[in-house]
Amino acid sequence: MDALPTNMAVMSLVESQQLLQGPHVCGGCDDVSVIVTSFCMRCDLKLCQACVNYHKKFPVTKNPEIEALDKLTARRLAERNRATCKLHPDKP
Repeated sequence: MDALPTNMAVMSLVESQQLLQGPHVCGGCDDVSVIVTSFCMRCDLKLCQACVNYHKKFPVTKNPEIEALDKLTARRLAERNRATCKLHPDKP
C-alpha cells in the first residue's frame, strides 16, 4: 500500500474538509471567544470580523482573497492548493 502514489487531489479535499469542520479559532487574534466569519485564501487563516478589517488595512495583506466561511466549500479550498507537475513546475 505504501508503494502506491498519493492521490494529491483527494488528500487536498480531505484536508480542506477538516479545516472547515473546526475548531474555528481566529488566526489573527487567537481569541477563542470571537466568532470566526471569514477565511483568507492567500494567508490560509480563519479570521473574525475585526481581524478581517485589520487584514485589509496592512500593505502586505491589503488585497486579500477573503471568503465568507459559511459559503466556503472544501472543493474551493482544495483548488487553491493545486499541485504542480514535478517535471513541469509551471503546469498543474
